[in-house]
Order: sequence, then structure tokens, then C-alpha cells
Amino acid sequence: MPTKRLAAIGAMIAFAASHFLPSFNGASGFRCEWACWGALFTNPFDGIYFAGFAVTNLLFVILAIRTCQQKKSHRVERIVAGVMPFYVFSWFASNDGKTSIL
Repeated sequence: MPTKRLAAIGAMIAFAASHFLPSFNGASGFRCEWACWGALFTNPFDGIYFAGFAVTNLLFVILAIRTCQQKKSHRVERIVAGVMPFYVFSWFASNDGKTSIL
């Protein structure tokens, strides 16, 4: 099996496992993911950061699945995959310790 495919499978396993771990304010990853999707569908402009995080998680799953299915990735997929971590890790830079949707 190609290393690219193994890396995608490993990333999906780590992503799935992260939903069982504590993530924010003592809540599980599932609870935080649910809250982010709630922000996306109820108040997308009030909780724009959290709504974006839900979309980023969805894009991650789509890209990982496409990586497993294809032999060659497209340029747009590579760009999106390169930009997504900046959005996810921006939480540490932008969080004042008081922001919460839980």
C-alpha cells in the first residue's frame, strides 16, 4: 500500500480517535463537533469561527477519502490541504480563553 494512502488512513484514525478525547472545557470531541455544527446551522455569522471549524472538519474527511481513492491529487486539493491546518491552529492564536459555544 502506498505511503500516501497509509498516511491518509492514519490521519482518519487519529481524527476519529480525537472525538473520544476531552477537547474544550472538559467536553468530548463529539460534543465540541456537535456544537460547531450547531453554530453552522443556527447562527453561522455569530459563531463564524466555529462554523468554519465544522466545515474544515468536513473538508478534512473528504480530502482523506479522496486521497485513498485516487493515485494523483489535484492542485486545488493540495492547496486546501495546505491551508486547512492554519485555520485549525489559529484557535491558539485567537482564543482569549473566554470564547465558548458549549
